[in-house]
Amino acid sequence: MTMKKSEQKIGLVEELGKCFQALNVNQLYEESDHKTSKDWLAEVAAILKNLDEGDFQAFMNLRQHLYPSIPLATRKHAAEQIDGFVRQKVAEYKRYDFSYLDREIKNNPEDISNYIHDKELRDRCLDLLEAESKYDRVINQATQVLEDRVRTKAKLTDRLEGVRLINAALNPDPSKTVLKVSNDPDEQQGFCDICRGIMLAFRNPTHHHLTDKITREEAFKVCAFIDTLLPLIEKSTVSTPTIPSRTAQNITPAAQPHSGIKVSLQDGVASWANYAMAHHVWSSFRVSLVIDNYNGNRPDYVSLSMTADLANGGKWAANHFIFQGVEKQDEDFRIEANEVKKGSVFISDTLAHDTNKKAMPEIDKKTLKLHVSTRSGEKFVIAFDENKIVRG
Repeated sequence: MTMKKSEQKIGLVEELGKCFQALNVNQLYEESDHKTSKDWLAEVAAILKNLDEGDFQAFMNLRQHLYPSIPLATRKHAAEQIDGFVRQKVAEYKRYDFSYLDREIKNNPEDISNYIHDKELRDRCLDLLEAESKYDRVINQATQVLEDRVRTKAKLTDRLEGVRLINAALNPDPSKTVLKVSNDPDEQQGFCDICRGIMLAFRNPTHHHLTDKITREEAFKVCAFIDTLLPLIEKSTVSTPTIPSRTAQNITPAAQPHSGIKVSLQDGVASWANYAMAHHVWSSFRVSLVIDNYNGNRPDYVSLSMTADLANGGKWAANHFIFQGVEKQDEDFRIEANEVKKGSVFISDTLAHDTNKKAMPEIDKKTLKLHVSTRSGEKFVIAFDENKIVRG
């Protein structure tokens, strides 16, 4: 006898619960390359893939921090996050009603829940559709689900939203896009235009204003249409956009044209101190930068490091950074095309959650350099005035 769709989902939830019971957090981060750890991760990923694409993508984002090459402290944090994430999902799914999957639409044509299948969309919109008024809230939540799905799939920063998010994730040219829905340029452009249009015509008005003019039927149509877009996003291919190669054209490499981005020191100061972060104090240099992409024709991403000679003759290298406003360690800073931004960045040779306060390293200040690299291929080395390298 064929199992009902709801029974299949319930069976997957039970399997997920068993996986959670079998989880050994210590082994997951201490022996992340062990067969037991890899098998456990693969099984959970397969279960979540069949339960909900959004949860699967969130799990995979956590999983990527467990590779053996990742520092132990980072792996431990990721394993603890996975433990909490799976525990939460087991609890959520046990409370979830999957019976809608077994309903015959022809027998219940008036039941709008028959026409919306995405779990997150159902959780956030069905109760609002059953309300007596305020249907702008349905569109607000539906477009937010669309945003979140695009952002998660493309692995973009939380700072991007609305049209800026769509522009970063979707490009009409399949060779230049992060999310590729189709190899056909016309189909790819069509999907891009649809998503941009939804942000402009439906997302922005319901995020910035309140209105009682939207009917239940109108809200349902928007919600149902977004429900048809979400599977296309889930099935899309994530790729690195192709950056055209540069031609020397009989000039020296130093004189070759670049993407247009420039990075410079705002005040020239590199100040070492124990800076307060979100939940901890981090011993690091603070540097104020001007990131100028005014002449750039596309967004770019900036990453940083610092090097210096030690006074005792050794080498000092700082490869960890946090841009102010980004808050996530080692996350590249995104600068839009035709944009100039000023801000601070914190750079250190230790991980951000290392709570041990450290004195400024005994470096030869004349040799301190800031190394800047961008995804477009630009590299800069910026030297400091030794008189502007201070202890905060």
